[in-house]
Amino acid sequence: MRGSSRLTTVEVMETYVEKAREDGFQDVVLFVDYLQKVPYRPPIGAPEPDTTQRIGHVVSGLKDVALGTGVPIVAVAASDEAGLRSGKVRLADLLGPSLVQYECDVGIIQNPCDIGTGGRQTVLWTIEKNRSGPADVGILYRMLGQYFYFDPHGTPFQVHEPSNAIEGTSDES
Repeated sequence: MRGSSRLTTVEVMETYVEKAREDGFQDVVLFVDYLQKVPYRPPIGAPEPDTTQRIGHVVSGLKDVALGTGVPIVAVAASDEAGLRSGKVRLADLLGPSLVQYECDVGIIQNPCDIGTGGRQTVLWTIEKNRSGPADVGILYRMLGQYFYFDPHGTPFQVHEPSNAIEGTSDES
């Protein structure tokens, strides 16, 4: 189904999930594009929230839908201005309150990259957060933009240099 940035609230999305289940679909995934565009309607008489508060309500609501229905939710999120200017967006750069980083079970970030590719367009996909598996894992994929396609044969990429020393200790005996 296609939603509206004016009308498709979290409650409407939950109704879509329930309707899909009623119609016999067993494997349901909810895709949200963009998280920050999902509308929020405050209770009658409550003040209109600012953008950060609105995004926080949406994130909390989507987490409740995921937990309540058992349906995975994949949400595309926008970066804040500082993250875009830095040249490498991180999970902490996503627009909105810290709930955006903390409520997700897995955080995957895409950044354009040109590491040893001879000028070909590549994208570095990194798993920045993973409650059930490895994090700080990256794979470079060649992007074929004219086809809206990523070459499925990625190249593993070390996101962070391994550290042999633990902070506050030394190798000296």
